[in-house]
Amino acid sequence: MLYQSKVTRKGQATIPVKLRQKLGLKVGQYFNYSLDPKTNTIEIKPIPDFSELRGIFKTNIKWNKKLAQKAFEEGMVNDYIAKQKRIDGYR
Repeated sequence: MLYQSKVTRKGQATIPVKLRQKLGLKVGQYFNYSLDPKTNTIEIKPIPDFSELRGIFKTNIKWNKKLAQKAFEEGMVNDYIAKQKRIDGYR
């Protein structure tokens, strides 16, 4: 099925409701997209919500969403700091 959108002055385009539903995209959810240079087509892949990852690994540890989110955020911060150090020439 073919869907159509218009690009705004800010470079934004709306993904039609039926397409968002087929992709499982929810309001505020992030997604990745890539361009295939050979076919000049865009591929959209939803990024699962952090809480949706619950239960994908077997463990005896009780799930604590706040602690898990904190650990995830700390990991992201540490990755960012490491990247900044590499960019700035520090090792």
